[in-house]
Amino acid sequence: MKKYLFGADLGTGGVKAVLLDPETGETVGSDLFEYEMKHPHPLWAEQDPEDWWAMFCAASRQVLARAGECEIIAAALSSQGCATVCVGADGRAIGNAFTWMDGRTGEEAAWLRDHFAEEIAQVNANEISTLLSTPNFLWLKKHDKPRFDRSSGFCGVMSYVGLRLTGRFAVPPSEATFCHLYDYKTHQYSHKLCSLLEIPYEKLPEAVSSTSLMGHVTAQAARECGLPADTPVAGGSHDNTAAALGMGVYQPGQVFFSMGTAGNMGVIMDRPREDGCLLTQACLFPGTWLMLATMGNNGACLKWLRENVLTDASGTKLCYGTLNAYAQASPAGSRGVLFLPYLAGELSPLWDEKARACFIGMTSRTTKEDLARAVMEGVCFAVRHNLTMYERAGCAVEGLRVAGGPTESAVWMQTLADVTGREVSVPDVTNAGPVGDAVLAGAAAGCYPDVSGVLERAVRTRAQYTPNAQNREVYDRLFALYLGLYPKLKNEFSALSSF
Repeated sequence: MKKYLFGADLGTGGVKAVLLDPETGETVGSDLFEYEMKHPHPLWAEQDPEDWWAMFCAASRQVLARAGECEIIAAALSSQGCATVCVGADGRAIGNAFTWMDGRTGEEAAWLRDHFAEEIAQVNANEISTLLSTPNFLWLKKHDKPRFDRSSGFCGVMSYVGLRLTGRFAVPPSEATFCHLYDYKTHQYSHKLCSLLEIPYEKLPEAVSSTSLMGHVTAQAARECGLPADTPVAGGSHDNTAAALGMGVYQPGQVFFSMGTAGNMGVIMDRPREDGCLLTQACLFPGTWLMLATMGNNGACLKWLRENVLTDASGTKLCYGTLNAYAQASPAGSRGVLFLPYLAGELSPLWDEKARACFIGMTSRTTKEDLARAVMEGVCFAVRHNLTMYERAGCAVEGLRVAGGPTESAVWMQTLADVTGREVSVPDVTNAGPVGDAVLAGAAAGCYPDVSGVLERAVRTRAQYTPNAQNREVYDRLFALYLGLYPKLKNEFSALSSF
């Protein structure tokens, strides 16, 4: 009977599951099981936690069915970060969850900066913004006090699904770091900050190492998701650290870029390094950290263009292959059209939830091909903008190892190489997040002395892209214009955000 490690990643748009053979590196994968993002008011972005659990169960059952009769050695989960779920005494969610894309807490974030910036800086190295979960707690206290009081706990996506799976209320350091109440030096929540902000310490999940066991699959969860009861479940991970591991990136000095709905680019460090424009995140293994650039809009931009702008005459959505052909047909620079990719505000390096997306430079000769290419280029300019932050912090990024849906587009990856001036390599891993989870499950279960061997078997390079010098000259000129646009439009973006 074949033996597998199980991994599942609950991303922003949906969940995928993978079974990994630790001996051969071969994988069996599920489809993407999607869930809805709800926008009931301007700046709000919510999801139903019950959808996360239902789609996790669907993905789990599908991948197990595809593998046939097998033994599951251990399991691990990862998820989108910075969500906030209110959990009731019965272990079920009370209402919808805040997602990381939710920007309603601008006033609460500003209040934290004005009154507790120094205290927070002593505990947590990260920027105070609407991205991180602490402002969500304050918003609930002010605007939804009954739900705040009824909640027996507050947690993120992985912790909620992990609770449903194992019955244990726990959080890995890679996710906990994105709550300002979490002390990245002690790897525990700060009693002092909880007291100052009047957030009950006992309502926060227990911090558990990613490489230790969080628990075992309960009998009830086994009936729902199909994983065998008593299967060991590892401490888990934030989705970008799981994706990094699934790409073979886990040692200091290595760099990854995970492109999904959003984008996460990180440099593995041997110590935390604070920078106001970049995030500091605990990584998976002791003594390792990420210096992280989180962009709110990557694949989401092309999806938006496909669903809302470039439909065919009957209103049918175009396939992504057609969009790639459009982009390929437009020259570098999209005939002078620039796209600011701030559909959900922007995180690194702007930290402005009121930033807005726009096309600039369109004329009567602008074509659908130009718009498709401009969207891809705009995302790449945002990546280059963040690379300048790494350079400012003294981190050399000589090449990009990229995973995620956009890597299926050769024109997009070549544009990324041309815009950034870096070699772009794409590992032959279509499901980097869940593969990383499965590797993590094996480490927690003691399947191997270190992860290097299984990663060598599971991760190979699929494609390599070298910068085109002629295109780079075009993009250098456009990048200077790109950098100048946001400062000029910031006030207008803020005014437009109220509509």
